[in-house]
Amino acid sequence: MTSTPPRSRPDKLVAAVVLAAGAGTRMRSGTHKVLHRVAGRPMIWHVLAAVAHAGIRTTRTAVVVGDRAAEVEAAVRADWPGAGHAFAVQAERLGTGHATLVARPCIAPDASTVVVAYGDTPLLQADTVARLVEAHHAASARVTLVTGDLDDPTGYGRILRDPSGHVTGIVEERDATPDQRAIREVNSGFCAFDAAWMWASLPSVAPAANGEIYLTALAGIAAKGGHGLVATLHP
Repeated sequence: MTSTPPRSRPDKLVAAVVLAAGAGTRMRSGTHKVLHRVAGRPMIWHVLAAVAHAGIRTTRTAVVVGDRAAEVEAAVRADWPGAGHAFAVQAERLGTGHATLVARPCIAPDASTVVVAYGDTPLLQADTVARLVEAHHAASARVTLVTGDLDDPTGYGRILRDPSGHVTGIVEERDATPDQRAIREVNSGFCAFDAAWMWASLPSVAPAANGEIYLTALAGIAAKGGHGLVATLHP
């Protein structure tokens, strides 16, 4: 584990959930998705490093495992000896919302903010994590999204805004109208939540047609309650 000091120190009551339960079948590899190496380290190492260097304690970070759970957990423990990450097992892969809810027993009850990241995003930077937390606290939001502006947004969920510029939700590409597909601002999937609100709201999210519970559904719920949904745009 690197000894580089944190670049930023968010509120000590911030916790993190890193999702790493998926099998990554599209990679067609014998190596678990999050354990593929980038710059000499497993992909999940880079994500955990970004979270830690942003000032979120490793003892307040839960890793959700599922496919080849023991292998992923062993790899994280080997790369972060004594760091104290918690592990939650998602026995059935029922979506990102379900995976986050599985992590709830691992998150300290005094956590006021929960950051959710993905174990297969090795380019995540500590500065991005810190800026997300800062934006979330500044807005006193229920949900804060990290978004990006892409020349070609194909494949990504689009960010919907009202005429005043307030974020009103996310529409997945498969459900988007032609006008919505022309939107260039996209959802990165990386987000922060008011912890109490998230834990109260997630159990009521209805499964999608495929049976999965999506974390993005919380964006629409937050928006309906006023301007509890905000986005921080990163280049």
